[in-house]
Amino acid sequence: MQAILYFLGQGHLQVQVKKGVNPFYFIELANIKGVETVVKHLVQHPLQGYKYYQLAIVMKDSKALSNLRHHF
Repeated sequence: MQAILYFLGQGHLQVQVKKGVNPFYFIELANIKGVETVVKHLVQHPLQGYKYYQLAIVMKDSKALSNLRHHF
């Protein structure tokens, strides 16, 4: 997970853990630069099925990501 953060240029963030029977690890990107990096990666390596549909809906509704809409 830490390598993913460095790949996205977000090495200053921390991996979070939701404790339970099976721990759940996650990261939260709160700045637009990080989100744009993820979307650009997903344009080059597209999601499939319902996850692609979910991303397309977010792209359609997001004003901040409007410059990347032409990829969807």
